[in-house]
Amino acid sequence: MAQKYYFVSDLHMGADGQLQHCDYAAEFIEFLKELEKEGPDTEFLIVGDTFGFWELTLVRGVERLAHIIQAHQAIFDQLRATGVRIKVTMMVGNHDYDLACDPVCVPKTLSGFIE
Repeated sequence: MAQKYYFVSDLHMGADGQLQHCDYAAEFIEFLKELEKEGPDTEFLIVGDTFGFWELTLVRGVERLAHIIQAHQAIFDQLRATGVRIKVTMMVGNHDYDLACDPVCVPKTLSGFIE
């Protein structure tokens, strides 16, 4: 069980047009690299609204997650790398609802994208 916790919320990755741009990408990736130096008793929790599904209207269905990950590939690559060293937990927020609660999306979206 983790003894040290780091929390972040409301990343809101993904949207249409200019909203797709992630102003904090470089800083967030650096933060994740620093977390890699922590021990296995550390857990990083993303406590909701990781994605901006509400703001993404040009892509539909399960393709929305793939679209967001592709647009922010460096962040997801670093999340995966950080997750090798410490536990990374992603909780569902209201902007992520479809990802975890839509019976059509759940089995198709999570496998292979988030480990």
